[in-house]
Amino acid sequence: MSDGTAAGSPGDRSRRGGARGSIVIHAAGASATFTRAGDRWAHRVSIDGDPGDWQSLEGDQGPAASAPPVITDVMVVSDGGKPPALVGVGHAGSGHCSLAVTVDPADPATLCFEVACRLSRPWPGLGSAYARVARDRGPGFERGAGGQPPRPAHPTAGLVLVAAAAEDVPEPPCTVVWRYRIGPSGIAIVSGAGLSTWPAAPACTALGIEAHS
Repeated sequence: MSDGTAAGSPGDRSRRGGARGSIVIHAAGASATFTRAGDRWAHRVSIDGDPGDWQSLEGDQGPAASAPPVITDVMVVSDGGKPPALVGVGHAGSGHCSLAVTVDPADPATLCFEVACRLSRPWPGLGSAYARVARDRGPGFERGAGGQPPRPAHPTAGLVLVAAAAEDVPEPPCTVVWRYRIGPSGIAIVSGAGLSTWPAAPACTALGIEAHS
C-alpha cells in the first residue's frame, strides 16, 4: 500500500466526491474508503494484515447512545509535497459538521480523523461510531427500513463509539472538536473524546482498542 496517496487523483490539487464511486485515502499501513450511503458519505477503514475492517455507522445504525455527524460532501485536497487529505462537510438539524482525514505525520502507517461540529442546539450522543465487519464479505450496505440510511452488510462482533467528551461541550452555540487515530495499533483517542465498546470490552481487546466505561 502506498504512503499518503489518494486513489484516482495523483497530482490533482482536489477531487470532489460525486453521487457515485468512491474515494480512498491511503497511509502506509491503512486506508479509508469513502462511499455514498443514502444522503451522506460513509467510510470503511482497512488495516494491512487485519482480516476485518472498521465500517462507520451512519444515522441510527449505531448504539442508541450514538448520534454521528452527517457528512454530505467530500473532496481530496493535495498541498504540494504533503500527503493528500480528505475533507468533508455536512449539515444536520442541530448544526454543521466537518471531517478531515490525514496521514499521521508521527506515524505514516496511521490515519488521523478530526471532526468539528458547530452546534446551534444540544446534540446528545454526538460522536463517531464504527462496526467491525468482515473484509471478505465486501463493503456492501443493506437497504435501511422505513427510509433510514443503509446499514453495513455482514457486521461481526464489536462496535466502537468515539464519543465527544461531555465535559468538553459548552452550552450552544458552540464548536465541538474531537480527534482519533486508526492504524495497525488499533483505534486511539487523540483529544476531545472517549471510547466505548460493545458488546463488552474483552471482545475488543485483541483489536487494539482501549475501552472506557
